[in-house]
Amino acid sequence: MVYNGIIKTPREADMTKRMVFSPKLCDTRLFGETARRAEVFFENRFFSDFAKNEVFKEAEEVFKNMIDDEQPKFGIWQGEFWGKQILSAIEVYKYKNSEKLKELIENSAKKVISYAREDGYIGSYRDSKNVVLDKSVEGASNWNIWGRKYTLWGLVGVYEITGNQEILDAAEKFAVQLIDELHAENIEIRNTGTFSGMPSCSILKPMLLLYRHTNNKKFLDFSLHDIADNWEREDGAMPNLIKNSLSGKKVADWYPEPGLWAKAYEMMSCFEGIMELYLVTGEEKYFDAVKIFADNITEHEKNVLGSVAFNDMFADAKYAINTLSEPCDSIHYMRLCYELYILTDDIKYIHAFETCYFNAFMAGLYHDWASRAVRSAGRHMWTNQAGMKYQHCCLNNMARGILRYNELAVVQTEEFVTVNLFDEFFAKLAYDGGECEISISGGFFENKPVGICAKFNGNAKKLRVRIPHWCENFSISASGKRESGYFEIDTVGDIDFSVSFDMKPIVHEFDGIPCDGEWHLFRWASDYAKVCTVPHELFITEKKCTFTYGPLLLAKSKKCGNTEAEIFDTPAVCADTKIDLELVKKDGTYLAFDARFDADGKKFATTLCDFASCANDRLEDDRYFCIYF
Repeated sequence: MVYNGIIKTPREADMTKRMVFSPKLCDTRLFGETARRAEVFFENRFFSDFAKNEVFKEAEEVFKNMIDDEQPKFGIWQGEFWGKQILSAIEVYKYKNSEKLKELIENSAKKVISYAREDGYIGSYRDSKNVVLDKSVEGASNWNIWGRKYTLWGLVGVYEITGNQEILDAAEKFAVQLIDELHAENIEIRNTGTFSGMPSCSILKPMLLLYRHTNNKKFLDFSLHDIADNWEREDGAMPNLIKNSLSGKKVADWYPEPGLWAKAYEMMSCFEGIMELYLVTGEEKYFDAVKIFADNITEHEKNVLGSVAFNDMFADAKYAINTLSEPCDSIHYMRLCYELYILTDDIKYIHAFETCYFNAFMAGLYHDWASRAVRSAGRHMWTNQAGMKYQHCCLNNMARGILRYNELAVVQTEEFVTVNLFDEFFAKLAYDGGECEISISGGFFENKPVGICAKFNGNAKKLRVRIPHWCENFSISASGKRESGYFEIDTVGDIDFSVSFDMKPIVHEFDGIPCDGEWHLFRWASDYAKVCTVPHELFITEKKCTFTYGPLLLAKSKKCGNTEAEIFDTPAVCADTKIDLELVKKDGTYLAFDARFDADGKKFATTLCDFASCANDRLEDDRYFCIYF
């Protein structure tokens, strides 16, 4: 299955279950502030000499050095970084269509498979059998199979863009070695690694992708019987993801002490694998489990920054006013929203994606780096990891998150071309009998009319525009009707029109007294990691409120010239506070305002900017910003 010299991916080869179709990344373009940030990041991490000579090289040499189990009972996770970096590079290649980057990707994969053992093992642990956590040792850890998951996924991804059979053969031998060794040692994968085996079992998705390319039933059998069947256990053994999800109970109530076991990133990765299992087998229970899980975490784990979880744990994040949010959680929540949207055409997933993308996710993107976690006040956490200089878990995933936007902003169904998101953008969509080009322009974030131009060649499809969930008054200079959260335009064919959104500041009062306790403070301040800590007195213990403007969360920040007194000691406001905003220019922000407040006759003024821009850098100042009033 080949087109344009690229192997057809399993998702592209099996369209039967899809309701929504994205454009090819190479047929899209970001513009404006999002594009500026993306291009600088892409240059630093993928195209520069530094990227080639330092970033990729350091990630490749993990498999030569193999130091993750130098202390066998305290294994680390250098093994994840190459796979993440290469998967991000693949997405950037698809977007930029750069043959230079494609060559770098292929050569990098060849370097990695050159380190394979004779039996196929490629790893960062010298002892491939060191996969079981020694629970008798305090602080023990093991990330062996988690690292192999990303290596396998990366190799399959490289094969898909190059068609290099040597790389696919290495991936197949690599996966066979893992399965055979687990069976020979009588080790169940659910009992390996950390967090009830979820990191290890998240190998489900790349294992199924490999099955699709090789038709080797060994991989499907392993996915079904070694992994999925153990998530439907009658004895209720942790984590029992499928059975627990289908029960409808919120994740934090599945087992006691969710702050110790309910690892968000890895759990969402497992559900991404369950979704792939549905696509391979057609078993509706897998699809139902993913949908219920996504609704569950959106309802109970949506944090104040628009992502899910509290510092990577599903522990009732909705009910905690303080937040530390890991970009990997944002990325995989957005991936989950994407997967469900293309299979259901349900607008609620776009609403959730937009809020997460322009707040929690973009706040973690720096020009050459990324947050390890973004906070609600103080400064964000940034660090390298596992003894590496140029890698960390979220950093190496960021490009995949950036470009997920391109696959959702403008899409098509059998009947419609759909405009979902409104930042400056271009997309071309091809379909049987025609194609459509959509250009989006204007100052969306500045509350100016957004121009949308649709041009068709050949047969034209109907056009519809999403009505954002945060917009009370939506106006459009085209005739049509509102239908299921969209505005369906009457004109079929070429059309230029504008869309206006009545953006205004909205006060969000926190519902009830914050439940945040000592566990939240310990993780929020990063006392456990001793990296980029913040003062304990910035931890909120009383009712506060936040402001949004359209989809954007607002913040006070020294980046905008705020003093510490303005940032942390502003007078009280309430839901009926009168707010007057005047746009001002602040470089490196989506938007900024001079804001004047009148709260029951108490008047004060300050400057606000969007949360995504308020502290997106490696800051030493631990009192730099705050979202609370």
